[in-house]
Amino acid sequence: MTTGPANKLCQCDEGFSLVEVLVGVMLLSLVSIVGASLLYGHEEARVRAQNVTADMQALVSFRAVLDDDLRHIAKRPARDSQGNQDRRFFVGGAVADNLLLSFVRTSHTASEMDKRLPAVQHVTYALVDNRFVRTITRRPDAVDEADLISSVLLSDIRDVRVRFKKGSQWFSDWTATLGAAEEIPDLVELTVTHEQTGRKSVHLIGAEVIGL
Repeated sequence: MTTGPANKLCQCDEGFSLVEVLVGVMLLSLVSIVGASLLYGHEEARVRAQNVTADMQALVSFRAVLDDDLRHIAKRPARDSQGNQDRRFFVGGAVADNLLLSFVRTSHTASEMDKRLPAVQHVTYALVDNRFVRTITRRPDAVDEADLISSVLLSDIRDVRVRFKKGSQWFSDWTATLGAAEEIPDLVELTVTHEQTGRKSVHLIGAEVIGL
């Protein structure tokens, strides 16, 4: 029986057994699964971070707009599309049709940029189809739907609650009327509940009256 170098070379070239191949395939599959999970987790975290950033930016923008509106309340009556005069220049709470705030404001940015535009606007905030919508009038007294300009400040909103503070007391609604109760609240609090997460954000805004 020959036991020379040729026979030894033949024994070395026998290759991998079926079991070894299966173990190798299994290990490669495990590595692929772990790699894919890590990649998916990284992408999911990136998307989640982007969504959080976008939500924070929307909240910051919303607060800035609301703060500017409430710091420029004007004691002026407004007319509706039928021409009826409403001497209430500030109304807040569960007004009607998910309307939460309604008031007259002055010194808005557009009028400062273009002196031909009226300085007074009627502003409303309402929850419409899970969106928090701000609506303004091109002119202080709207005469038709074309005079209204709406913008969505927040989306995917489940609920918005508003209340008002004067001194040390809190109120669920507030009305300021020319020639009668003309006081406005010191603070307006809005509690916004987000639809998907159920997370709540609370916004406290001071209110001021600007003389015309």
